[in-house]
Amino acid sequence: MKNNEKFIFISSIIGSFFLVLLIYLFDPILSDVSLLADKGPSWYYWKLPTRDNLTMIIVWVLFIVHLLGNYFLIKKRILKKERTFIKENFYLLFFNLIFILLHFIQTIFMYDGLAQDVPIFSSQYSVILILVTLILMQINNRGIFFNIKIKVPPKAMKLLYSIHGFIFTFAIVYTFWFHPVVFTIGHAIGFLYIFLLFIQIIFIKTKIHYNKYWIVILELLVAFHGASVAYFVQDSPIWPMFLFGFLFIFIATQIYSLDIKKNIRLFIQISYFLIVFIFYLNNNIYNIHQVLW
Repeated sequence: MKNNEKFIFISSIIGSFFLVLLIYLFDPILSDVSLLADKGPSWYYWKLPTRDNLTMIIVWVLFIVHLLGNYFLIKKRILKKERTFIKENFYLLFFNLIFILLHFIQTIFMYDGLAQDVPIFSSQYSVILILVTLILMQINNRGIFFNIKIKVPPKAMKLLYSIHGFIFTFAIVYTFWFHPVVFTIGHAIGFLYIFLLFIQIIFIKTKIHYNKYWIVILELLVAFHGASVAYFVQDSPIWPMFLFGFLFIFIATQIYSLDIKKNIRLFIQISYFLIVFIFYLNNNIYNIHQVLW
């Protein structure tokens, strides 16, 4: 990998943390609104009590332009044969940075995101869509379950690889515009995760984009994101379901992407089962089935 590509990658990660810091610093302005009381799991708390038509038209237009702009730039980058960070990658970088800042500004003046118009679970489903698609894409490399291989028709795999970028981009951009840019522990970790996923888009067709360790990190982070949202934002007692459930996916599939010795992998897997058993033994063993949800 060329040094400038490494520099841009590291700078992008640092920039992602800086953007989260900006959300924290500007949160008193970003969150200066009155909201309704929380009405339960199916209610998204961070939306205005009254829907404003002009606000939502602007939000939907910004979302669509952000999405289609990424599609256009991704298509242009795909047509290039280079495997390094080229000008089309720079276009993706600056384009997404501009729309991230636009969402900051839009939140200050209008607050509402797509959550005002769509169900709360749609944001979660979009992340699940990414994870399931990625698991399917990696079946040939790491199997479907504890390295059990199944035969996938080459045409089906080729189709999946050809469209996965557009599926992922929709899910990422949709989730980004679903939430207003506010600071809670759950939102902060969520936005950081989204910014890192934007980096994966930006580095399309580079060595970083295909780096298996980077990909596994992105997959693994969803465990901590899901658990933190459930615990810190929703105060939900089922936060272990998200943490241990996604970690189960890691030890059953994602770990096989890593070049580690069989004994070390087995140690990690056994340790996981022991930790889960001990945790639920001390916190109602009858709920251990939640790990499989």
